[in-house]
Amino acid sequence: MNVNIGKGLAIDVATERLNREVMDHVIYMGLRNILGDAHAGVNSNTVPKSVNGHQLTDVEWAAEIKAQSRAASEKKLAAMYAGELRAMSERSRVDAVEAEARHMALMALQAKVRAQGKRLNSYSTGQWAAQVTANFPQYMKAAAKVVAMRRETEVELDMGELGL
Repeated sequence: MNVNIGKGLAIDVATERLNREVMDHVIYMGLRNILGDAHAGVNSNTVPKSVNGHQLTDVEWAAEIKAQSRAASEKKLAAMYAGELRAMSERSRVDAVEAEARHMALMALQAKVRAQGKRLNSYSTGQWAAQVTANFPQYMKAAAKVVAMRRETEVELDMGELGL
């Protein structure tokens, strides 16, 4: 198995040479990382402190964050059981033009926030997503031009040094 270890490096691993104890640890660490990543976006910035007009206590809020984290990880595990390697959490596929328009809107929004001297991490992922969704349609025409230009400038790459 060829394992990408970052910095452009990959190592061939003969998994059949790993004993059962080592292999169990490797599987445990991999699952821990994957399932941890699945709930990494669930935090105090993304979970509201009030539900249906009821203000949660700190203990209730912490429990809600924990419950939503568990749900996100269990959703990922269910997707893995179903044979899906990458489960798109709440996102659906968008075409290249819409993806570019969303990217352009995000960059413009972030520039405005920075210009006002505020930190980007002062806002939750949900707040950013809502603002991008509200603003990306303004960028669709420009995004279509960018995507068309990219398609026109695609070239055949020499991938020999990468072994591809």
